[in-house]
Amino acid sequence: GRMPDALARAKDIQKQRPNEAVGFVIEGDIHASKKDWPKALAAYRHGLTLVGASDAAIKTHAVMVASGQDAEAERMSAAWLHDHPTDDAFRLSLAELAGQHKDYTSAMKYYKQLLEKQPDNALLLNNFAFVAGRANDPRALEYAEKANQLSPDQPAILATLGTLLVERGDAKRGLDML
Repeated sequence: GRMPDALARAKDIQKQRPNEAVGFVIEGDIHASKKDWPKALAAYRHGLTLVGASDAAIKTHAVMVASGQDAEAERMSAAWLHDHPTDDAFRLSLAELAGQHKDYTSAMKYYKQLLEKQPDNALLLNNFAFVAGRANDPRALEYAEKANQLSPDQPAILATLGTLLVERGDAKRGLDML
């Protein structure tokens, strides 16, 4: 609740580390906590232009979406992925944000790209299974089963698998999972 002190600290960090994004990301976080989107966006963008850090890109994109600048967010994300094709943290952020906004097709696209690099990542498989299930994709159950094989007895994975099983008519097995 001491925003002026927090902003002063962020400015100190910016002076101490002028070639790093951290001070601007912190400043952006402070403004974002108050939903002051223009100031948050300005701080994140400044950090992004300094070093092109993934965390600044993720937060810049998220603030654009939160403030209703969807077209600008889409352009920014496309440009970022073009210039940083191996930035899996940004891609994961896009997948999670798309899922939160019930854009399951986009979420599936990003999770699938991540799974091409990490096909045995149980968390990615589970998240893909969840959004695929919401999109009524028949592969959802297959991905949930694989996630459970790779990482058995994990509550989040069991919840996804159990829900998908119940939705597909296997109530007994699904309820056992849940």
